[in-house]
Amino acid sequence: MLALSLKRKRPEISTKLDEQPRVFSKSARVGMSTRPSITSPDQKNLPVVREICSSLLIKTSDEPIGSGTFGTVYLAEYKGMKTAVKEIKKRKDSPEETERCRREVLHEAQILQSLGDHPNLPFLFDVSTKMEPFYLVLQFHGNGGKSTTLHEALKKRLLKKNSTARVFYEIAETLKYMHNKSFLHNDLKTNNVLMHQGNSGELHPILIDFGKSRAIAKAKGYRRSDFDYLAPEVKAGKKESTRSDIFSFGKMLEAAVRGRSFLPTFSELITSTTAVDASKRPSISEVANELTKIIQKKGI
Repeated sequence: MLALSLKRKRPEISTKLDEQPRVFSKSARVGMSTRPSITSPDQKNLPVVREICSSLLIKTSDEPIGSGTFGTVYLAEYKGMKTAVKEIKKRKDSPEETERCRREVLHEAQILQSLGDHPNLPFLFDVSTKMEPFYLVLQFHGNGGKSTTLHEALKKRLLKKNSTARVFYEIAETLKYMHNKSFLHNDLKTNNVLMHQGNSGELHPILIDFGKSRAIAKAKGYRRSDFDYLAPEVKAGKKESTRSDIFSFGKMLEAAVRGRSFLPTFSELITSTTAVDASKRPSISEVANELTKIIQKKGI
């Protein structure tokens, strides 16, 4: 039996009481309540999440560690623990846009709480939705003050044949966990996977960015932007599904081995997971089983 696990070492709690913290928010939040947020009507089946006391959140750098269309990620300390603060970006200044940002934070936080604790998913501490800017406080994964995405790891060729098989096995097992919990990721791509370095130097994947994630029962059909990782049926406006997640997984694997000498080892799995006909794609359990065979056959 193949057993792969990721043990996280709990950060040490700071005992420096004489330092004056820099509160993360630009607004004064001292003494804010930690009462749970109230969910909006379309989120009533998801769990409530805790509001952070922002006076305990200390921004450690003004330089972001990540950014995108969603917003910006900053490094901070929360009760002495290193965290990543994901701040949602406003597209314009309006009450409707403010409410959209608040709901985005709540949605992603509630998805993570519904999924529960898992070694390859980020740990959610708290959220801030009472005052702007709205953000999530998540476990930080990286070295020093920098995180490395799977995309960056592939550009630097940090993964060899054995580590590629193991990393994608863990991604498959994490996706299987999500599907068994009745959730879709809906945005799998190499920029949405962080690489966590274990105590022995080995790399483990951490799936991030659950803004587009939703319950399988609430999958929608609408046209989305055309990019390489998106399943063709979803581009055409059909409902997202576990099979569309599998297509995205296959495209990530294809990107990982393209131009590498060990591409033939994974070519059959890439072909099956990226089949145009969604019904011909394997289940995520079958994908994990095939990766297990590759690892065992090659003596990895």
